[in-house]
Amino acid sequence: MRGIPVTDVEIIHRDIAARNTLIGKNNTAKISDFGLSCLGAQKKEKTLKKVPVRYLAPETLQTRSYTTKTDVWTFGIYMWEVFHDGMTPYDEFPNTAAIRKFVLAGNRLNNESDKYPEYLWTLTQECWKQNGADRPTFEAIAATIDSQMEDYNESRGPFWKFW
Repeated sequence: MRGIPVTDVEIIHRDIAARNTLIGKNNTAKISDFGLSCLGAQKKEKTLKKVPVRYLAPETLQTRSYTTKTDVWTFGIYMWEVFHDGMTPYDEFPNTAAIRKFVLAGNRLNNESDKYPEYLWTLTQECWKQNGADRPTFEAIAATIDSQMEDYNESRGPFWKFW
């Protein structure tokens, strides 16, 4: 059984990242570290102090607001990290101001991994749409992954289960 989706209980995590992932029984990934999380569907901060700028959505960089759709953006960064062996996103940039300028200009991280399945790279790009309303929900993300994994598992035979 899967955990309860964070969106079902109106929690904005605000720090989804590989460093905050625990691997449990049957290699199940679990998001942890709810230190920056908040209750509700939206949160606006006065400043962006002590937050992981490398993971922030464009609207958060501009307005300091967080929603479940900003968590979807961050999930895209998380997937990029996973398929790039834990590399630091935007590591080539000298400071957070340069990252901010890059993201707000509509630029995104590149896929330099031969391990990244095409459907997940496409899903990652969907998570990084400039307008939060155009990004998928976590439910849609899970449905896409479930569908692909079901097809994959069926192609491997009845004794193979990955997702």
